[in-house]
Amino acid sequence: MMLGQCWCQNYCPAVFIILFLSWEGLNGELLPGFSIQVTKELTVQRGLCVYIPCRFTYETQHGNLVSADSKMIWKINGKVYLSSKPVLLNSLDKKIKQGDCSFKISNVSMENQGNYYFRIEGTDKLQWNYEDIKPYVSVKELTDKPQISSDETLIASKEVTLTCTAPGRCAGTAPIITWEGNLSNRTVAYNMTYTDGNSTYYSNITFTPSYKDNSTSLKCKVTYQSPGFPTTSDKMTLNVEYPPLVNIQIEGKNTSVAVLEGRSVFLQCIVNSNPAGDITWMANSKVLNSTKSGNSLSLLIQNVSSSANPTYTCSSNNTHGNNRADAHITVDYPPRRPAIYDSNDNSLQDNSTQEVVQGSTLSLECRVESSPSASFKWLKPNKTVSEGMKLIVTSLSESDYGLYICNATNKYGNSSISINIIHKNYVPKEGNTASIIGGIFGGVLILLIFILAVLFTIYILKKRRFDKDKIVKSPPVAEVIYNNTQPSEHTPQGNQTTTEESLYVNYGHDVNSGNEVNYVTIDFSKLKPKTLPDEQANGDILYSEIIRHK
Repeated sequence: MMLGQCWCQNYCPAVFIILFLSWEGLNGELLPGFSIQVTKELTVQRGLCVYIPCRFTYETQHGNLVSADSKMIWKINGKVYLSSKPVLLNSLDKKIKQGDCSFKISNVSMENQGNYYFRIEGTDKLQWNYEDIKPYVSVKELTDKPQISSDETLIASKEVTLTCTAPGRCAGTAPIITWEGNLSNRTVAYNMTYTDGNSTYYSNITFTPSYKDNSTSLKCKVTYQSPGFPTTSDKMTLNVEYPPLVNIQIEGKNTSVAVLEGRSVFLQCIVNSNPAGDITWMANSKVLNSTKSGNSLSLLIQNVSSSANPTYTCSSNNTHGNNRADAHITVDYPPRRPAIYDSNDNSLQDNSTQEVVQGSTLSLECRVESSPSASFKWLKPNKTVSEGMKLIVTSLSESDYGLYICNATNKYGNSSISINIIHKNYVPKEGNTASIIGGIFGGVLILLIFILAVLFTIYILKKRRFDKDKIVKSPPVAEVIYNNTQPSEHTPQGNQTTTEESLYVNYGHDVNSGNEVNYVTIDFSKLKPKTLPDEQANGDILYSEIIRHK
């Protein structure tokens, strides 16, 4: 006891000073009842925020924190960072009280980096620094990136919404969220606040993608409001699905290609689709080549022909639709056999001869099948050359008669045909077409009149003969008409004997030869009725019997 008193008497002033100094900066481990539970070290990114959970206890015999002037203070590097009214929790016992010393750092900057320690200031002598644990906050550059998400598949021509969520869950100033990309869109910013007072910030972008947007980038950028305006961003490669787009290349070119007849041609079908679809080559409804999935398919066509050149079709199909394209191949070839046509569009044979009247107009046209189109040259008999399909020679002269040759040429070859023009004998009088037609009509009319006249004459003659036949019918059947003539030996041949009462006879008779009458002409017009002659009459009786049968 005395030792205790002696000790107090000799050392009390010194102990008081030490206790006073220790009270000013004593940690919880040195004094029972004073303790703190806090993370010793943590790291936070610039621009974000950090929440530091903390619990502390104190001994009430030194005072309490219930007065209005009581404080909880967090200091950093000797400077006050935060001073607030204490938040007391449930008591551990009658003497030990518990409090909440958690705190937040929002919009973190490099100034927030360092050692923090906690201090309380209450009633009476309750002033205490909890220096046994000094949490260290390390600040580094912003590396967290925003998250871009979508709840649905991106399909061409279908509206979609993407969301960009800023990193961190803080109660500080809202960051600025922007979108970057070649899109026609609309954006809206939102925040989600939690029960602890913290918030998550995000932005939605709504747009209608096209197939051209596939594999392009969409960027979300977040800028925080702390000193230096730290920024972070992330990008998303758009995966836009769409039906096939089909394109055909001929010999490596997108345009139409001309191929010489008989050669080969290489076709390539290029398909742009997402997802990849099947590809098929067809011609005349026949499958030539196919694949189940891919971006291209080739086709080799051998010995192309202008006469049998079908349309080649490439088609593709995926889950979003189908499409097709046709390949049109131009087959080139040299000129075929030409043909010559006259002014009436009549085809003239090769090496044939045509008659043309001198002085008239010669019109010829040369036609030929070829690819590309042929050019034409005419070689005329006078050795001159005329270009073009048509050849017209007016007022045909002597020098214009002869062989005409048409030559058709393109870049692959040439072909020719000839025709020989000669004189035509008949030369019509000059005049217009109407005069010629009038002459022809007049000739035909005269011919018709002549034919009618002949027919009329024949009709008259037949009618007269018919009338005479009526008169002759009066004599009886087999009636004999007697006629006496007295021939004379000296009557010259061919003389005529005519008397008013006798029969008119013109006859010829050779007396010396004794031949019968060679000819006789009998005229009954002047014959008068005769009596039957006497059988005893002198001289020989020359008679004839004319019997008319009914």
